[in-house]
Amino acid sequence: MKQTKIAGIGELLWDVLPDSEQLGGAPINFAYHVSALGAEAVAISTIGNDSRGNIALKELQNRGVNTSYISVLEQFSTGYVTASVDDKGIATYEFPDDVAWDHLAINSAAQQCSAELKAICFGTLAQRSDSARLTIQHYLETTSAKTIKVCDLNLRQNFYSRTTIETSLKLSTVLKLNDDELTFVSSLFLLDGAEHEQLDALRKYFDLELVILTKGSNGSILITESEISRHQG
Repeated sequence: MKQTKIAGIGELLWDVLPDSEQLGGAPINFAYHVSALGAEAVAISTIGNDSRGNIALKELQNRGVNTSYISVLEQFSTGYVTASVDDKGIATYEFPDDVAWDHLAINSAAQQCSAELKAICFGTLAQRSDSARLTIQHYLETTSAKTIKVCDLNLRQNFYSRTTIETSLKLSTVLKLNDDELTFVSSLFLLDGAEHEQLDALRKYFDLELVILTKGSNGSILITESEISRHQG
């Protein structure tokens, strides 16, 4: 029986590709991988009462993700992002405004489980609306002091601000970001030095237990107070 309960909170959306649609959203993907690793995975999001929402629930259930914590709103559609690729192979993404996850609602099941969570993952994309941002930040504050709070920064287009980034990091115990995001955040907070020095400065400034830099095919860097771990890819 699964004992450890771990949640992803934020955007549930469909990646609409030229020839298919794939269920996504960083917190939802996180929950799926958590389930695959053997923990009880919880997805906290909001969908519309539509075909995409219904299919999403069935697909998540088939993947072993508990969907009892997903709210349904009649007046908004389930989120999606349209992806297109140009002649040079560069992808662009269009996020429709005012979809269900912009009105993220915490149902009674999600309220009751907040203190039980071993860990929870969130990002900045789902905080693009004032309503969802306040809901996510308040929910994080209701979790236990022992809950590991993972911020997958996930900066997209103009759906973030310095305040959102700063507040999110203050609420976190773990930060995950990529090369481009490190460049942006280092400029934002005036961090100098090599990559590992910038990462350690972030760790110290926001009192984080762990900072993770993903570098695509070039591997990753993980930094704690006492250790630096590098994976060469």
